[in-house]
Amino acid sequence: MALSPATRPGSAVATSGDYADLKDTPAIPPAPVNADWNATSGLAQILNKPSSFAASLPTLTIELGNSNQANSGCGIDHGNWYGLDFNIGVSASNGFKYSVASDGSLLLGATGLYLVCGSAKMIPLASDTYQMPAQITAATGQQYTFPGVYQYAVQNYPAPPLSTLATGGSLGTLALFGAIGDWQAGMSTWLGFSKVPGTQNQNPLHLQGYLSYIKIG
Repeated sequence: MALSPATRPGSAVATSGDYADLKDTPAIPPAPVNADWNATSGLAQILNKPSSFAASLPTLTIELGNSNQANSGCGIDHGNWYGLDFNIGVSASNGFKYSVASDGSLLLGATGLYLVCGSAKMIPLASDTYQMPAQITAATGQQYTFPGVYQYAVQNYPAPPLSTLATGGSLGTLALFGAIGDWQAGMSTWLGFSKVPGTQNQNPLHLQGYLSYIKIG
């Protein structure tokens, strides 16, 4: 009986070098398929894709410390706090809907979820002595007057004071960041910070920076 040229006596595998002569060959998986973010069917479709925000979100930004604001850029004097006038230093983009109330507060044009984000330098109008960390409370909100309540306001409260500092320069940076899920259209939305006078000459601290309102839902 003639032997196959692909095998030799005592050999369990082919020796010809041809894959086709092998016995019990393993199954070869199909070639991988590259995932396609835009595919709507087939192996390339990505399931359970995370949702993403629109490329351009309605945004309103106000400058804190604008020299045209009352009281040397601090804002409107409300007794123990300063309120920003939204007639001054404001820019809106991507269809942000708003108007300004007679008292200078912001009137949102649409009810929904808003993200507030911004930061500002804390600096005195003139040299004085202040507690450190600087004891400024900053907040923006609706329903209740400054500093509001956490359900309807984004707030930043200072840490307890540890020392004092005599300076005419920056006392650090204040950040204000948060989201409110049910701000109402047409309701007064205020933005302000507490009045913090120096202990020597009563020169108040004020803020220099920018804060944005972004409609995300």
